[in-house]
Amino acid sequence: MFFSLCGIPGVGKTTVKQYVLKLALDAGLNVQDAHRHRILYELAGVSSKLQYIQLPLATRRKANIALVDRLYALEVNDPNGIRLRDDHFVYPYSDGSYFMRPLHPMDYFYLAGILILTADPSTIITRRIGDGLALRHDHANDTLATATAHQFLEMSTACQQAAILGIPFRVIENTSGAVEDAAREVLHFIRKPQAI
Repeated sequence: MFFSLCGIPGVGKTTVKQYVLKLALDAGLNVQDAHRHRILYELAGVSSKLQYIQLPLATRRKANIALVDRLYALEVNDPNGIRLRDDHFVYPYSDGSYFMRPLHPMDYFYLAGILILTADPSTIITRRIGDGLALRHDHANDTLATATAHQFLEMSTACQQAAILGIPFRVIENTSGAVEDAAREVLHFIRKPQAI
């Protein structure tokens, strides 16, 4: 089974996930990284995020579709494992369109819960600048308003999908300097999934 850790770029998913995996290991829990990005880059024929974002939009869309099937193949092969997947429910493309994560039939069997990581939009924009995300063509025109709207759409879509699937979800605020607190909340949810 897996838990989806979602949120818009710059909210801190990767950092929180790294802390969660460390906390789980320290607590003797076998929580694994789903390695979503590594698999995505492999499917697209690249080896880094920089190479991936330079690919044509059609190539990235095709890789994202193939990624879902690959991740579910992992679930079928190891149904007792617990994986934490860095996910997006909504993602803006540079052409103004959005990727919206569709429900997959396998979600009903393997998706155990959704964690929605949020942060203040100004913090998100600051993180994007620090991570070099603001230089990417799909984030070049980001503003507080677009980050706010994107975060709202991400939360709405994730919550709606959790409701349709009948699985628990939780919104976790990832404020500056509180990454370990957010990671502890994520791990607590994995141990006892319930909506709050």
